[in-house]
Amino acid sequence: MPLSEFADDVVDMHVFTQTIAVGRRWNLRGRSEAPGENAMRDLLTRRYRYAADDIPHRDLLNCLDEDGKLLALLDMPANHGDDGHRVRDASESA
Repeated sequence: MPLSEFADDVVDMHVFTQTIAVGRRWNLRGRSEAPGENAMRDLLTRRYRYAADDIPHRDLLNCLDEDGKLLALLDMPANHGDDGHRVRDASESA
């Protein structure tokens, strides 16, 4: 993927498109927004906790081992983090 896909304006466009798609899927209808207003995303975040992490996971920007290999996103020690969350073992039920 070219680095240009991560330019601020491209990422903003994708975030906006994703937000509108989720809002429509949830049968929410917004008003016209000025560029950069992000009213629908603000509504989804404040009212429905949209995009709030509820599963502890490895930091995406710090997920390589000492050999440069990608580490599993959710495969972490049970005592990871200090937010009171604990990763369940694969044999545990939800």
